[in-house]
Amino acid sequence: MASPIPMPVRRPVPCIRCQADLPDGAAYCAACGAPQLRVTEDEIAAAAAMLAGANLPRQQDLAAIQWPAAVSVALVAGLGAGVLSSMLVGGLQFFMLIWIIGGAAAGVTLYSRRFPRASIGSSVGARIGILTGFFCASVSTLLSSLTLVAQRFLFGQGHQIDSTMDELVHQLAVVSAQMTPPGQQNPYMVQVQGPEGHAILMVTAMISSFFFTLLVMSISGAVSGHYFAMRRKVQGRTT
Repeated sequence: MASPIPMPVRRPVPCIRCQADLPDGAAYCAACGAPQLRVTEDEIAAAAAMLAGANLPRQQDLAAIQWPAAVSVALVAGLGAGVLSSMLVGGLQFFMLIWIIGGAAAGVTLYSRRFPRASIGSSVGARIGILTGFFCASVSTLLSSLTLVAQRFLFGQGHQIDSTMDELVHQLAVVSAQMTPPGQQNPYMVQVQGPEGHAILMVTAMISSFFFTLLVMSISGAVSGHYFAMRRKVQGRTT
């Protein structure tokens, strides 16, 4: 016959103040009335685990765009593209499209190198492209305006600028006459042919160029982001 398993003997718990013996689970001491505040080993371990988890550094959400880094890379790429675009004059302005497309792609590339494990897609790429386009268009517009001011007032090329603007107004008038019904006038053409027409035409051209840059760079950024997303999928399959 097997011997009975000995039952554990529970020792009385002493009061934390007067050390009188108390029954197990007593909330107050019957002798001195002191409250009995006790912490079990499980509660100590749970509190330690909670503190350890709170001290761990937060991991970056790789699926969300990191705006400080996105702004910094867009600033670098946008400034470069804006300076290069403002240096193109005459027939070379056609190549400005290359700079603005390449600038957005460069911004997305710099972002992907800073966060190689980030989930870069079309949405993230388009946002970086818009930021890059904003900086590029701002710099290009500012430098182009300063160049026109210097040419007119410092280098005495105002007559050449006015001749170029008159030729542009004439070309626009021919196109507008072909598109406007007989007997009607295009209000915009009436304004640009007036005394302040050159200024209105320049402002219109700069605003159009600004938003055109934003549009092209957002598309270029989206395409670049899609490219990096597809490349990451291919690398994930091969590894």
